[in-house]
Amino acid sequence: MSRTAPSAEPEALRRGMRRLLLIALVLCLPIIVLAWFVVPAGLDALTVVTAFAYVAGVLALSVAVTYAVRLRTLRLWPRVALAVAAVVVGAVLLRAWPPDQAQIAYAPGQVLAPPERALHLVYLYVLVFAPWQLGVFLLFGTVGAALTRWRAGAAR
Repeated sequence: MSRTAPSAEPEALRRGMRRLLLIALVLCLPIIVLAWFVVPAGLDALTVVTAFAYVAGVLALSVAVTYAVRLRTLRLWPRVALAVAAVVVGAVLLRAWPPDQAQIAYAPGQVLAPPERALHLVYLYVLVFAPWQLGVFLLFGTVGAALTRWRAGAAR
């Protein structure tokens, strides 16, 4: 038999939300900083690790948003509305400013990336993919919360 956990106190939720926002910032920042540097060919793992850290940061952000909504209401519809809005914002951004697919040349031995390449990478990850990822994570979390509530109600 599964039971739902007791609701946490609002102050504990606020503390957890602040911690998660800090964790999200720390996890999302490396890919934004790395975008401004030319990564040597042997360090492809660094790019992969920062991309995974970025996704983990967006996941932490979605949990913090869930806490923020939960402080206001226990209903699930506001979370669904936020998730759909985030996906729509990502789609509108992509439609309004599609990323260019032009190859950007690097000078030999260059350490700093050309600004158009850095801004392109930051644009793709921050402005387009983050709202979509945030919306998808919120939607999955809301579906999980709805299933938990449904199972708890069916067990009674």
